[in-house]
Amino acid sequence: MWVREYLFLCFESQISGLRLLTEGFVNAAGNTYRISYEALAMCMLLTADTKVKVGRGNQERFINFYDAYCSKDKSASPHNAIDIVVNNSDTVGLIQGSIWLKKAKDFYNGYSHASSLAFSSLAIKNGRSIVGGGYNPEKDSIYYNHLQFAKRFSFQLPELISSIAKRDLTKLVKSPI
Repeated sequence: MWVREYLFLCFESQISGLRLLTEGFVNAAGNTYRISYEALAMCMLLTADTKVKVGRGNQERFINFYDAYCSKDKSASPHNAIDIVVNNSDTVGLIQGSIWLKKAKDFYNGYSHASSLAFSSLAIKNGRSIVGGGYNPEKDSIYYNHLQFAKRFSFQLPELISSIAKRDLTKLVKSPI
């Protein structure tokens, strides 16, 4: 079942992200955390019992996400999942609104691309760079920010999983793995 696999990916990515962070691999941790958020968004979308809005402007349309995903429709790609959930938060059951999810996506975007945020996590005051991970007290504020997002996510996760578990998942039983 796709939902089971994405939920497992959500948990595994949170744990791996935390481990990478504690070992000083800030960029890899950020990218891994983003995967976790995308996986949770996929769970919400695949189990939504209503059509969701995708696209913008002239490309805007409503789709059954599950059917679109199974038919490999590009609008149902995992990298779009967070935006789709944020834009359809009421219809997909995002419990406390979409603000926390949008903030997390925006934060982790900087760690998913070669950006100034990504290289700032490696540079230290003496002009040198951190290579190969490792703790550096100069980066405590970066570690703290990551941990705040992980903490917020861990508080939201039980309610979201409960909400997903209460949905009619019978249509997903036939899903290939």
